[in-house]
Amino acid sequence: MFDVKLIRKKILIDGYYHLKNLFDENEINILRKEIEKSIDVSPEYFTRINSDNIRDYHQYRSHDNIKRTLRYYMFFHNQDKWNETVKKILLKSLNLRNNIEEEWIDNFEYNDIKKKLQDYIIVTKYFIDSGLLKYHRDFPKKTKYPLLQFNILISQPNIDYSEGDFIFKDYHGKEIAIQKDLNASMGDAIIFDKYLLHKVEKTLRGNTDIGRWSVLVGARAEYTSKIRLFVYKSSLFKFYKKLSNLTK
Repeated sequence: MFDVKLIRKKILIDGYYHLKNLFDENEINILRKEIEKSIDVSPEYFTRINSDNIRDYHQYRSHDNIKRTLRYYMFFHNQDKWNETVKKILLKSLNLRNNIEEEWIDNFEYNDIKKKLQDYIIVTKYFIDSGLLKYHRDFPKKTKYPLLQFNILISQPNIDYSEGDFIFKDYHGKEIAIQKDLNASMGDAIIFDKYLLHKVEKTLRGNTDIGRWSVLVGARAEYTSKIRLFVYKSSLFKFYKKLSNLTK
């Protein structure tokens, strides 16, 4: 069981909490393999789409013109289509995050922000020798109570990949590398404020072909505009057309 009060207190002081051994090796391997299979049959879009009826999809994403990461976007309205182990891990993570935030939901500003944002999941694979993310924030301003994200390592540092450390700056401005400073490993989770500056260093090859994978549960974004929804529907039509041609 988790000491939610302790986790909540630590997050309010520092902006993050490190959960060791949240999931075991077998669970994580099933999760990653099932997601890999799902990515192979999912549509690819060229812009991020958030809506209450979109299917899970993938996208190549970076801060420049190089394909540095493959991202797979999963939505809770699709959970009936997920593998049971996948569902168990993702819902357990979301429920814990919600329990931590429960004491803050009476705050008007906090609730108002939450209503405008959609909860979803981002699975990220970082490409060898190019996969990185520069320092950025996932939310532009610091709120009285933090909007939390739940980052799970689903491959093993220094075995499946080398370098590629996840680094963030806590509320005190201290730079923290989760592998070097916190000894984070596969199956661990880092719960952190969306506002915190964070980055991922360049990912290098490890001793396996798995590479660097992570899952961000409880990512939040505003719902998509009508223009971007039109782009999504056009992309979806092309995907189904391509699929039908392959099955002829």
